[in-house]
Amino acid sequence: MPTWLIVVVVILILAAAFVMRARQPSEFERLNREMATLVEEEKYVEALPLAKEAVAAAQKELDDWSENLGSHHSNVMVTGWLAGALARQGEVYWQLGEKSDAEDCFHQAVGVLESAITVNDPLGEPEEPLPPHPDLPGALAELAFVQADAGRHERAVVKYRQAIEASEKIYEHGNPIVGGTLVSLATSLDHLGRSQEAEAALLRAINEISPFLSQSPAFTVDLIAGLNNWGQMYRRQGRSEEAVDLLQQAFEVGERELGEDYPLLQPIRDALLEEGMSPPVADPSPRASGPDDETS
Repeated sequence: MPTWLIVVVVILILAAAFVMRARQPSEFERLNREMATLVEEEKYVEALPLAKEAVAAAQKELDDWSENLGSHHSNVMVTGWLAGALARQGEVYWQLGEKSDAEDCFHQAVGVLESAITVNDPLGEPEEPLPPHPDLPGALAELAFVQADAGRHERAVVKYRQAIEASEKIYEHGNPIVGGTLVSLATSLDHLGRSQEAEAALLRAINEISPFLSQSPAFTVDLIAGLNNWGQMYRRQGRSEEAVDLLQQAFEVGERELGEDYPLLQPIRDALLEEGMSPPVADPSPRASGPDDETS
């Protein structure tokens, strides 16, 4: 048998072995399943040791990859496993009220993803900047949420903006997931008294989400949250007429897409009644801009 053919056969065997190994349930996957069950049952104390074991298992996977195939963090999938495990550990800490430990886990997750190499030849010299890891925007947004929850809105704003910037580098033609991050960014900006920046973020959020509204209920929830938050901000500023317009839009979208009994609509219904307005009948299409389009 020619030497080149032997080499090809060996490569194919190794590739097949790698694929089979990847398809077999791993210790990491088992730990994740068990932890997910405990989290669903709100047994966070029992979930924490499993979360730590999952982080260790994912780190071992990444270390094995680095040792056998070179270039630490050059496997985007395994890097994502480790960052995801750290994020889930952070979520468990957050549920337990251990906010500092939660933030530390999210910081580590972001660090792992920021160091990931997202090209096939990590040793080469790319002509253009490498794209971020696809999980980085979500990890940055989660870190920002924890910081905002602790009242550190200045730090949260920085991380939310970094999450949006990373998303823009990954998705060239718009991404509705950015809309949810923009809504959260606006909340922190509003807490800091930066209402004009908050309005700009909410307007962009609504326009980012609206074209994708039918694709996922999560996008509908983000759109309703954006409209509601904008309306509530105007209520606090005494801009009642503009507030009512936004709240009505939020209610119309929610009633049409999610049903009038959806829990998220109750506080909007209450706010409209407090403003002396009845909740509107659902309109067949949402608006994608601010009240009277003057804010834009």
